[in-house]
Amino acid sequence: MVMKPRPSLFLISTLMALVILVGFYLLLVVYTYWHYHPTALGELLFSNEIIYAIKLSVVSATMATIIALLIAVPASYFLSRKNFPGKILLDTVLDIPVFVSPVAVGALLLVFFTSPLSKTFQARFFPIVFAPPGIVIAQFSIIAGLAARMIKSTFDQIPSRYEEVARTLGCSPFQAFLRVTLPLAK
Repeated sequence: MVMKPRPSLFLISTLMALVILVGFYLLLVVYTYWHYHPTALGELLFSNEIIYAIKLSVVSATMATIIALLIAVPASYFLSRKNFPGKILLDTVLDIPVFVSPVAVGALLLVFFTSPLSKTFQARFFPIVFAPPGIVIAQFSIIAGLAARMIKSTFDQIPSRYEEVARTLGCSPFQAFLRVTLPLAK
């Protein structure tokens, strides 16, 4: 008779964590469905306010992500490949979104954008506080540091030797980045 191996305590505890997490989300969905009549829930979910909120969230998150990537990719590459005075300090500053809660960052942004200089800018150009540009800026301020941190760690894993070889074969530094480093960073 072949005995089956007993599941380890670690396996059981990780499975329990998964069950708790999934159970929490299912509880929210089931309670909402049970609490509201399906017709009323459908009307609520497809109301103009909810549709507007979803569209605003998708558009602002997409814009913030694109802007964050356009800034984080070259910044991360520079931090990964170059040594310079203050590199450790800049690297530490990128950790701010990891250590500071999004609510605190939002409060800092609100204080900053309600300053006299910012109010002058907003009066002359476009509103930021409680407006779509402010939402994009708030999302950007959180994800840009995280994106830079993750992208830098990816570039750190790619040997610079590959770029050096591409340069000896006639690539410019930008071409080596586009043709060698960026595809390897996928």
